[in-house]
Amino acid sequence: PDPCSTLAWHPRYMTSAALICAAAASFLVGGGPRAPAALPRAGRIIAAIDYKDPAVAAEFQKVQERPIELVEAEIEKSGVPVPPSLNEMDMRLMLVELRMRKAGTMPGGGKAAPKKPASYGSKYEEALWEKPAFKRLIDDYRARGNTNALNLATEYLNSPRQAADRYAGTGA
Repeated sequence: PDPCSTLAWHPRYMTSAALICAAAASFLVGGGPRAPAALPRAGRIIAAIDYKDPAVAAEFQKVQERPIELVEAEIEKSGVPVPPSLNEMDMRLMLVELRMRKAGTMPGGGKAAPKKPASYGSKYEEALWEKPAFKRLIDDYRARGNTNALNLATEYLNSPRQAADRYAGTGA
């Protein structure tokens, strides 16, 4: 006799047994627990500026000379709402950061572009550097969290026969 159907008829165990059986069935039919869908990841947020940087200090000196009403007005004119709880110093620092970001002079604001290697470690690495369309495709796979497609692309460039054997019929 099926233990799930036996327990399901007992009034005391009806609800819990039904839930256990449903969970077991979904586990067996679905092939195991499912991983949550991949969510896009946010870039690293840098929350502070370096006050010791000479460019920041110079801009801060300019902002320091202005009355707080003008500081607030300039921030709001830029389209950034000023929270009512913000104190004067934070408001001034906010304007410094806003001005420097707009001017493109924010220290550490951008990453240096990766340098092209003198030689490539694999055909996949060469394709990433030499074929912009392939790089965009790989970046799209990464953004979507499509690991199978990434693995297939890597393996296909490095060893087409092995990739065909491994990924034939997988839909990757």
